[in-house]
Amino acid sequence: MGIDFEKQVRDMQQGRQPTLPAENPGSSTPFPHPEPEDPAAVHFPLRVLMLGAYVIAIAGLVVWIVYSAVTGALEFSLMPVYAGGAGILALMGLLPMSLTLDSRGIHQSHFLGLWERTIPWNDVRFYWRTTREELRLAGLLAFQSRNLRHQKHDHEEVVYVGSKSSKRYLLHTAVHRERERFILELERRGAHPKGYEEWESFMESRGVPVS
Repeated sequence: MGIDFEKQVRDMQQGRQPTLPAENPGSSTPFPHPEPEDPAAVHFPLRVLMLGAYVIAIAGLVVWIVYSAVTGALEFSLMPVYAGGAGILALMGLLPMSLTLDSRGIHQSHFLGLWERTIPWNDVRFYWRTTREELRLAGLLAFQSRNLRHQKHDHEEVVYVGSKSSKRYLLHTAVHRERERFILELERRGAHPKGYEEWESFMESRGVPVS
């Protein structure tokens, strides 16, 4: 509704206080409020020391690039820009961001939240508390052959959560906090440990439904 300016002037001339039209409570606001966070969400962030090590490494590469620009080294070679930029992208890609469990599924973001991987609860095949070596020998780790000999991080304890419909998986690793609580939250939301899916298939093949 527009404002009648002529009426406002007449009211002022007659000594009356001009009144403004009331705002429509049902009208939409130009800046909608953000959606509230899922109350069922539980976050499992990185350990402070590990996060700090990544931040220091990235900051060191940034300082190297800036220092090269200030000293004029970039006039002779752009290697600091190429090498430093590649190193920053590599560190951002390798940085395992926080894991989040909510009502929709399990989520993990990468590249500072620019990319997210999700496994919905109805697509969780099983979780497995194990080591990287067992996962590698089982062929469940991407880009790692089961035929390779002992690897550097083989003995790291992890919690693997795999998908039913694809080869997608998420890992709660040694750099994340609260492993026991992570497992507890998985079970509370209906995820089962490795081996349960075999028993489930065995029972269903004999006509016994398993919820």
